[in-house]
Amino acid sequence: MKADNRILIYSPELTPRLSYIVDFLFTQLLSTDYEFITNVTLFSNSPLPKINYSSASIGEHEIHIPPVALLFEKGIRIQEINLLNKGNLTCFFENNSFLGFDIFAASFYLLSRYEEYLPFKPDQHGRFPASESLAYNGDFLQIPIIHHWAALLKKRLNQLFPSLYFPSAHFTFHPTFDVDLAWAYLHKGLFRTTAHLVKDLLTLDFKQLRRRLKVLTYQESDPFFVFDELKIIHQKYQISPIFFFLLGDYGKFDKNIPYYNHYLQNLIKTINIDYKTGIHPSYASNEQPQQLKKEIKRLNIIIKKDILLSRQHFLKLSLPTTYQQLINNHIQHDYSMGYAEQTGFRASVAQPFLWYNLKMETTTNLWIHPFQVMDVTLKDYLKLTPEEGLERTKKIIDNTVEVNGNFTLLWHNSSFSALDNWQEWKWVYEEILKYAIAKENQQ
Repeated sequence: MKADNRILIYSPELTPRLSYIVDFLFTQLLSTDYEFITNVTLFSNSPLPKINYSSASIGEHEIHIPPVALLFEKGIRIQEINLLNKGNLTCFFENNSFLGFDIFAASFYLLSRYEEYLPFKPDQHGRFPASESLAYNGDFLQIPIIHHWAALLKKRLNQLFPSLYFPSAHFTFHPTFDVDLAWAYLHKGLFRTTAHLVKDLLTLDFKQLRRRLKVLTYQESDPFFVFDELKIIHQKYQISPIFFFLLGDYGKFDKNIPYYNHYLQNLIKTINIDYKTGIHPSYASNEQPQQLKKEIKRLNIIIKKDILLSRQHFLKLSLPTTYQQLINNHIQHDYSMGYAEQTGFRASVAQPFLWYNLKMETTTNLWIHPFQVMDVTLKDYLKLTPEEGLERTKKIIDNTVEVNGNFTLLWHNSSFSALDNWQEWKWVYEEILKYAIAKENQQ
C-alpha cells in the first residue's frame, strides 16, 4: 500500500492568492501533494505532516507560519516591506515562524510581480526597469531566491516529518532566439533599400555602403542570415532552441523584413520543420490589440499551426495588459519575463509558472517562462567584454544549477554578425551552450 505523502495545510480562509502560491511552492518546486483544510479539529487530529498558516498555534507537531495580511487582501496597495537577513538569505514580511518571515506572502509578492502593478518610474520604452525592483535593490536579483526559501521549508518538513518524500528535480537549459531582422540588407523592398543607400552616401559611411552593395549584388552573404550555421551548432550539441519571429508592420521600433516577403516566409517554414516557433509581438502591438491579432494570424498562415508561444519585442511588458492580450489571442506560453538592462531572475524563480492576474484575482492558464540572460544586456546595457559576459552567464547558470532550475537564454541571429561590434561575441554563444549542457549532463 502506497504511503500517504500529503502535507496538510490549515488556514481559516482559503483565498485565491493563498491557493495560487501554495500550489506553486508544493506542486512545482517541491513536487509533493498537499491538502488545504479550514477545520481546526480535523487539522489537529490528523496524523499527516501539518503546516498551520494562522495567527495562533494549534498543536506541537506542526510548522506554524503566522501570516501577514497580503494573501487575505483584495486589491493592490503599497506594502510595507523591510528587508531582513535570515541565514544568509534576504527575506521580508517578518514573523515569528522558524523561518522568521511569511514565506507564502513573500513568494506571492515576487512571483505575482505585485510591485509592477504599483506606481513606478518607467524606462524610455515604458517598461518596468530592474532598478525599480525589490530584487535589484535588495541585491538578490542574480539568485532565484524563492527556490532557496522553499528549500528551507523542505528541510524543516523533513526534520519534523522524516517519512515525507520529495522527488529530485533536475537542471535544464533552454536556448531561444529572437529574429528581429533575418537579413541586414536583403529583402527590405526597393524603397527601404534605396533610402539606406542614400543615407550611407549622405553620412559618408563608405564602409557600410561597400558592404551593403556587395551583399545586394550577391558578392557576399548577408551578415544576419546565419541560420545554416545555427543549425550546425545545434545539431552538434543535440539541442533545439525556440525561434520567435517579428512580423509587425514597419515602424520606428519595428524594422523587420515585410511579413509577406516570400524569402522570409520560406525561412520560417524551414525553421519550423526542426524547431518550435513563436510570435515576437511588435513594439506597436503592445498598444494595439488588433495588431497583435494580425501578427499571430500572419504566423499561423505561414506555418499552418496554432500559435501558442510568444516573446515581446523590446521586452515590452505592461501588467496586466500585455499578458491578458496574449490570453485573449490564445497564447499559452510567454517568454518575456526578464529585464533588458540586467541579467537575473525577474520573478525570483528559475521555473515556469502560471500567471496570476492581480486585477482579476485569479490564476490564469498562461505559462510564464522566465529568461535570465540576453546577449544585448551583456554587451550593450552592461558594457561587458565577451569574456566578462561569458563569466557572468556561467555564474547565473551555476546559481540555477544550485536549485535544479531552468536556465533560459535569449540570443539574436544578428549577434552572430560582424555589424555593430558583435564580431567578438560570436564564440560566446557556443561556449554558453557547452557549459550549460555539461551541467545538464551532470544531473
